[in-house]
Amino acid sequence: MKFYWFMRHNEYDTKKTFKELEDSGFDGVLLAYAQMGDPFSVLANSIEPESKMEYIVAIRPWLISPQYVSQIVKSFNDFAPGRLSLNIVPGNILDSEKDYNGVLGDINDKSSQEDRRLFLTKWIDQYKQYKTDSNKVYVSGHHSDIVQNSYKMDALIMNYFVYKNDNLPIPPKKSFYLSMSPVIGGNPRRTSDDNIVVSPEDLYTTIKSLESMGVEGVFFHNTYSQQINYLMDFVKQYKGSGPLYP
Repeated sequence: MKFYWFMRHNEYDTKKTFKELEDSGFDGVLLAYAQMGDPFSVLANSIEPESKMEYIVAIRPWLISPQYVSQIVKSFNDFAPGRLSLNIVPGNILDSEKDYNGVLGDINDKSSQEDRRLFLTKWIDQYKQYKTDSNKVYVSGHHSDIVQNSYKMDALIMNYFVYKNDNLPIPPKKSFYLSMSPVIGGNPRRTSDDNIVVSPEDLYTTIKSLESMGVEGVFFHNTYSQQINYLMDFVKQYKGSGPLYP
């Protein structure tokens, strides 16, 4: 099982956090879209040459052209070959982001979810024409057209809450990942519908079950900043460098 931390780069000291995650056994980190700063620039300034982690940047496709993204990937490969992956997302737009508007164009932050999904399909088809590298591309979502588009790329990421409650099957012949929000330490309490509020032992059982079903990895994200420390301890123990859970 692979473990990733889903983070908003403006909320962390990225260099310090990247090292702590890698030392704890995390396989990679996903930098979410955020209005405060460009994640590609942040990542370029934070990667350590000796690091082996996978670095994934989330892209809302209507904000940047596929041609320009292919140039960014090429530049990253010049100094960090194969280290940059992409996550293509239709995006869940926050109220504050609607005021930001996004871009000048027919599709923006105020567009409907359906229109953004349709644009994502066109974007992926174009990006395939310019993609000449082996860098990995993930597609996020659970809608049927998102799942189908994930077959054009390398992997699909789905929300665990949706996957579990809608009783969705694991897509055949596709690298499949889940995103989840465990709250396993401190003062656990539910903060949103998709949170998984469990003990470390229960999370261990859940991850083992997903692993046996063919899920390749999980992306942890959480609104409690202190949970990153509990989850780093969990990953360390899960991968055998600490006490095992029963």
